[in-house]
Amino acid sequence: VVGYSDVTALHLLLRKELGLVTFHGPVLARAWEADGWSAELLRRAVSGTSIIKIKAYTLDGRTVYSSEARQIGEDKSANAGFLAARAGKVTTEITHRDHFSAFEQQLMDRSVLSTYLPIRSGASEPIEAVFEVYDDVTPFLRQMEVTQRQVVSGVVAILVLLYPRAMFDAIGFALRCVAVVMQLARRRRRAVEVRSG
Repeated sequence: VVGYSDVTALHLLLRKELGLVTFHGPVLARAWEADGWSAELLRRAVSGTSIIKIKAYTLDGRTVYSSEARQIGEDKSANAGFLAARAGKVTTEITHRDHFSAFEQQLMDRSVLSTYLPIRSGASEPIEAVFEVYDDVTPFLRQMEVTQRQVVSGVVAILVLLYPRAMFDAIGFALRCVAVVMQLARRRRRAVEVRSG
């Protein structure tokens, strides 16, 4: 949620109920160009969250803000995520990064979720800018891998426990089938002996 108005209750609700970080102020793309207050405000706002980088782009693809200052001024007009957001779509992508520059520091061996967001000053207003947010989802993905291993291990353990019972049932069924076939063979033999004897 971005923009001026008396929406403090909405900001508090989003933070309390959903854990979302929201910003209350002017449309961000304009604010980045106006002065440096935004960088420090933003850095403090995302401290302690999984957000590791933020960028704002003008509609022509120029980077007007980046938490990595050396990226300001770069042209991202050909970037697929930027183009989709400029067209009104929110796009996300998870990539693995051996090195990632985040808030002027280097992160190593990270899974990063990058999200491109169209920015509007109101729901029915035209898109004014594109915002890109990078989240470090490494802990989340690692926990998913642990959970996945636990589920697979549990299923394998259940199958190992059920296998002897299934084998016992299968062997029992096979023995019953053999007994029926043998009984039918004996009857047929007796019938042949009665006819020939």
